Amino acid sequence: MYIADYLVIQPGREQEGLQTYKSAWETALSMENTDEKRMILRELAQVWTKKRQWDCVEAIIQSIESEGTRVDVLSEFITALVNEQQWERTEAILQAAKSSDEGTTVLCKLNEAFIKERQWDRAEEAIQAMQDNFEKATASRDLAVALVSFQQWERAKHIVHSIREPDERAKALCALGGAFAQEQQYESAQLLWLEAEAIISTLEDDLRAWPLRVLAEVLIKEQQWERAETIIQTIDEDEWDEKDMALHELVEALIKEQQWERAETIIQTIDEWDEKAKTLSQLAGALYQAGQWSRSEIIWSAAEQTANMVSELAEKSMVSVALAEMFTRTGQQERAKEWWMKAKEEIRRMNEGENKRYVLRKLRKALIKARQWNQAEDAILMIEEYDERHGALQVLAMTLIKAQLWEQAEEVIWKIEDYYERAGLLREQGRALAQVQLLESAKERWKEARSEIQAIKYHFWKAKALCELGIVFAQAQMWIEAKLAMEDAEKEVYFIEGKDRRRPEILREIAKILAQAQQWERTEILIRRIEDTFWQACGWHDLAKALIKAKHWQQAKRAISMIEDSNQKVQAWHLLGITQAQTHLKKQAKESFKEAEKIARNIENLDQRADVLREIELGFAQLQQWRFFLITSKYIKYYFKKNTILHKIMAKMIKSRQRKYAEAIMRTIEDSDEQDGALETLAIRLIQTHQWKCAEAVIYKIRGNSARAEGLCKLALVFAQTQHWEYAEARWSQAQTIIKRIEEPEKRAQMLHVMVTTLIKAQQWKRARAAIRLIERNEESFLAWYELGEALFQAQQQELAHSAWVEAGVIASKMASKWDWKLHTLAGTLIKAKQWEHAESIIQKIEDHDKRAEMLRMLVEAYAQSHQWEQAETIIRMIEKNDEKIRALCALGTALFQGMQQERAEVIWEEAETIAHSITPYYSRAWDLRCVVEARCAAGKWQQALNLVQLSWMQAETSEEAISLFPLALRFVSIKPELGTTLGEAFTWANKFLEG
Repeated sequence: MYIADYLVIQPGREQEGLQTYKSAWETALSMENTDEKRMILRELAQVWTKKRQWDCVEAIIQSIESEGTRVDVLSEFITALVNEQQWERTEAILQAAKSSDEGTTVLCKLNEAFIKERQWDRAEEAIQAMQDNFEKATASRDLAVALVSFQQWERAKHIVHSIREPDERAKALCALGGAFAQEQQYESAQLLWLEAEAIISTLEDDLRAWPLRVLAEVLIKEQQWERAETIIQTIDEDEWDEKDMALHELVEALIKEQQWERAETIIQTIDEWDEKAKTLSQLAGALYQAGQWSRSEIIWSAAEQTANMVSELAEKSMVSVALAEMFTRTGQQERAKEWWMKAKEEIRRMNEGENKRYVLRKLRKALIKARQWNQAEDAILMIEEYDERHGALQVLAMTLIKAQLWEQAEEVIWKIEDYYERAGLLREQGRALAQVQLLESAKERWKEARSEIQAIKYHFWKAKALCELGIVFAQAQMWIEAKLAMEDAEKEVYFIEGKDRRRPEILREIAKILAQAQQWERTEILIRRIEDTFWQACGWHDLAKALIKAKHWQQAKRAISMIEDSNQKVQAWHLLGITQAQTHLKKQAKESFKEAEKIARNIENLDQRADVLREIELGFAQLQQWRFFLITSKYIKYYFKKNTILHKIMAKMIKSRQRKYAEAIMRTIEDSDEQDGALETLAIRLIQTHQWKCAEAVIYKIRGNSARAEGLCKLALVFAQTQHWEYAEARWSQAQTIIKRIEEPEKRAQMLHVMVTTLIKAQQWKRARAAIRLIERNEESFLAWYELGEALFQAQQQELAHSAWVEAGVIASKMASKWDWKLHTLAGTLIKAKQWEHAESIIQKIEDHDKRAEMLRMLVEAYAQSHQWEQAETIIRMIEKNDEKIRALCALGTALFQGMQQERAEVIWEEAETIAHSITPYYSRAWDLRCVVEARCAAGKWQQALNLVQLSWMQAETSEEAISLFPLALRFVSIKPELGTTLGEAFTWANKFLEG
């Protein structure tokens, strides 16, 4: 794994690294099912995910035995697939999750990823497949909130109302109301909160506390203090922890808004002493910072008295920490010290266990944050577990070093027992001292670090510490000290067992530091002693880089010649050539590049060869050495690798007016289609930079008819946009002639569509119509007519647009039901364009009942808004789907009422009511009845709306049905708030009655 990690970041060695990862995978599969195996498989999956090797990732996931690890890796994989829009794979995972043991977790992750990418339908599908009701409700809530942010109000409401469990639906309604409030849809938010409150009132006592707290949190966020407090006070006394925490959150919000009196009043209602003491200290601190010192002192005293009332040691110590923090923040150091001491004393009295460790951890962090260094050190020394205590001391030491508190840092460092860790901290303190120019002090710390290293018993850790110290010496340009440290490290290496795989790695590190110190001979001797060929090659490469940097050209060449690995050797020659070119040694650079090419051409693995040559070529491009670039390009055999390079340097060549070199490089591509694609790219870039003659010359060199025709069409469009009509006309004619020669019907149709698109953009309507009639395939022909119609309508050519859309409709109606979406799209466009009769004829051809009903309803709304009542009624009779028919009737009734046709509107609304009452199941009926109520209320027909609500409630047979109908009444609360309490009480009674 380590070698693979190294290889993949080396230029030209990515494929070798990936192959090494595969070897690591094979080795891991033979291991026992341990934590180490799970960790390796997870790391491998992450690597393959980053490299988009989807099949490899799926295979690894299948090989993971641990369910927890498998789910974690699969979750990461899902995120990557959705980000890359790999819908087929995500669909396969979704289907598999429906029947798997860990299905719910996977479906939740899918839902989360789909929401992020706005894949609403897929998110709904994942939710519907979930078996766990809690997770299903949570996912529904998240989707609904996301939909609100994209103004899909009705869909969001529908999803929340589909949640079956009342407590979960109430929580979702709270969150949805908050989302509406964020979008400034305050009336809708209020109605949703009222509905949530009504549902909560029907819950059992043990289920009520959490939804009430959620509702309170949302109301607090919206600064509805009174209502939030009222809600919190309704939380049952048995749920005191939820109640007190909610009150604490309310107080914090009030303090933030400087609502001192209200905050103090609410604090008095908190039952638990610890919560009350914490909130009192927060209020006192806020008052103190606001300059209200007398008042803050009164609150401080109350907080201290309350803190002394706490009996449980863990809670008491946490309160003491909170008070100490607040006193420190307000600059009252003596009082803070008193409470820090109390906290420590209370912790000492606690029994060993998780609580004590947790409180100690909180105390330690609070003291460090408050810069109470001595107190923090005392708290750390109270930790009994060795590793945790030493880890905390290291954190404190590093914090003190960053704060430049040198003496205190040193005192803490000497309390660390481990020699390696102590030496490391002394080394880092020395580095920090050197950065602020305290060199003498830095040298003293490094000397102490050197002394501590001598006490380390294990040879590997001693050698590692010496290497790390040597690096610091080298960075400070203390070459003699660096050399001595490396020599001692080298001596330690020889005591490490020969089988230890870390030995060659340490030797390479020593050699690297010696090379940086320009100890050339010593470095070379050490490299020769490295037994592992890989690490030895790395050593020679490091030496070559250092020599190149020092501009010792001949010695660098000698070091490069010692590298056995071809990839590293090519990199070294390439670096040498680049450096020589930058120092204007063009002749020597040319020789170095030739050496790199010579080795690269002999690499057997085509993929690796392409990677290596790509790096060389990019170097040439950077230096604008186009001739060298051309030489190496022909040796790349992988077309996709070559195109990657070409696209990157194409812009540079064109900018430098090096078109001939660009064309020559294109000709090195052996595959004709790939070459045509590259030439087309070159032509487009030339067009974009207004090099039109050059672009045309390149287009004529394209051999493929499709690519050449597309290039001519784009060139014609540019000529048309610059008013060069003769040139444009000639290029379109040439393109059309070429397209006729294309033998494959599909490609010919696609290219004619491309040509039509450019003609439409140039507003060449007549020629566009003629070109469309040449298209033989229905799909391209439909799209072309549709696009032409849209463009003509936007250009206010309504008659011509109508004609184009008629043609599109004729084509679409000939096709199977899979073309429904095209008819749906066309109908929607025609309705917006007020082409209603034509839209009706198109809608009648849609086979899908849902889509047809939706479009007919949209047509009714359009007719109604234009006061064409008869036509609207006629269309309504065609709608077969009841919910769409009700929406259409409501829309027509509203339009009639606004048009002073009150009696007729009443008849329409009554018809909508009748249909709504006949609908099953009950939750669908409730949704449709709401449309009728909303329509009547909007028209001011409050009594009729109230009658409808009353009738619906009287017909309810179960508590679930009653709950689904309750939102019908919320519209009345928005105009008469005092009804809320009465309705809530009545609903609670009705619910109990229905439950028997």
